[in-house]
Amino acid sequence: MDGVARPVDHTVALGEGGWRVWRWALVRAAGFPADGLRRFSADSAATAADAYLDSGAESDRAAFDSAFDAAIARLSGSAFDLAGEPLFREAVTWQNPIAAQTMLDPLRATGPAGRRNSSRRRLGSSHVINSLAQTSLCA
Repeated sequence: MDGVARPVDHTVALGEGGWRVWRWALVRAAGFPADGLRRFSADSAATAADAYLDSGAESDRAAFDSAFDAAIARLSGSAFDLAGEPLFREAVTWQNPIAAQTMLDPLRATGPAGRRNSSRRRLGSSHVINSLAQTSLCA
């Protein structure tokens, strides 16, 4: 042996840095299309944040605040809608039955613009539902 690592026939080079990956992979999914996660993106808020960070101008800060508030309202609505979808609820219940009771049900009961009481802030319902969506849609 000359001390040089030899590629194994079930791997493929990943660039020129010496990294290798397997040719095959198995992906487990709950059967939901991954593009469903798109409903949790906030492109306009991200663009406004970049503009503010680049310029530091107060007008860009105001534009960011407006875009952020609009994104929160839209994303809260997306989380509310997703929390009521029967197939999503079933997938979450199979993975974590308590999550349906402590996160999905309260969000559905209070609505997307529900009061931000201490338990809802603590749970961060919309954030947790986003995480559950990632797990259920992409797991």
